[in-house]
Order: sequence, then C-alpha cells, then structure tokens
Amino acid sequence: MKYQLEKKNIHKPVITEFIHSESIQKIIEKLELEYSQSYYFIEADKKLLKYLFNF
Repeated sequence: MKYQLEKKNIHKPVITEFIHSESIQKIIEKLELEYSQSYYFIEADKKLLKYLFNF
C-alpha cells in the first residue's frame, strides 16, 4: 500500500514521538518534520524516573 502525503503550511514545530527504529526515523526526515524523540535515540534514566515519578 502506498500513501500520498501532503505537506501543509501550518508554521508550527512538530515533535514526533514513539520513534522505535531507523526506518521510521528516515520516514520522519523525509516528511521534513522538525523534531523526534524516543527510546530509539536514548533510553530513559531509571534513577531519574524513580525520582520524578516514584517508579
């Protein structure tokens, strides 16, 4: 299945979440979305999570 994506000029930065692989990140880059964050880049610090959220 092939998808046609249309770029809209909304003039707002976009932050993509839940990027889990290089192939997904390449799609994000192709779409020219500004920012990405997820475990693909860096895992959460367990000590920090415990401090912040009492995990």
